[in-house]
This record gives sequence, C-alpha cells and structure tokens, in this order.
Amino acid sequence: MLVYRLEHRNLINQDSGMPCGPYNPVYEGFTEQRQGVLAWTVTLLCDYSSDTEHLPPTRDPLLGRKIRSSEVCAFDSEESLRKWFGPFVARLERFGFHISCYNVPDDYVRLGANGQCVFTSRRGRRVLETYKGEEVD
Repeated sequence: MLVYRLEHRNLINQDSGMPCGPYNPVYEGFTEQRQGVLAWTVTLLCDYSSDTEHLPPTRDPLLGRKIRSSEVCAFDSEESLRKWFGPFVARLERFGFHISCYNVPDDYVRLGANGQCVFTSRRGRRVLETYKGEEVD
C-alpha cells in the first residue's frame, strides 16, 4: 500500500529512526528565532487539527486509540494529507518539511478515520519525495 507522510528532510526521530513529522519536530540546527517560529507554527497546527476531522491516533477509534512505538503516522493518499494539513503544508515546507510516499505491505498498515493511517516504520520503503519530485532508489 502506498502511504504519504509530511516529514522533515534532514531531522530524524531517534525513537522511530524515521524523519520527524510536524507534530514531533526536533529543533536541532535551527536558530533560536526559527525554533520559536516553528514551535508557534506547530501550536497553530495543533489548534487547527483539534476537531473530529483531525483525530490523533490516541483518539481515533479505528486505530484502537493508540499508536505503537514501532509505528509512525501517515495518510492513505496525498489528497488526504493535504486536506488534513490544509494551509500548513506550505508553511511547514519553509522549515524543511516535505511530502514523502512509502510503499508498505498491507499487513503493516492500520487505517484510521479521515484518511489517517499508521504503519510499522521499519517496513516502509520510501519511493517518492514530492519536494524533489524524484523517485528514491
């Protein structure tokens, strides 16, 4: 199954080994001012995504209201991702985030509401980075 993530180009989440997503950014390498602006952007994003159309995995009944430590969040299509993040995609791109597509065996993907899903990070293979528009070997 192809799944889509909004993730940072360079910053890695040490727990999952995957690039950081916008809800768990790592601020290494940012100036103090850019850290503040990114933190403010994430705060606005959390406010924007706090309704029933933006349930986090811990509130999504289709995902069992949990995300396992081996899993990361994604979406079932790029359209679902863009609908979820709305105007924040462009804002986060200025901080080095981009959309990546992963190919994940179906057995390692759990589907939630509104296009959200989670997948076992070590089972995903990145096949496309949309900020470059190039396939990844």
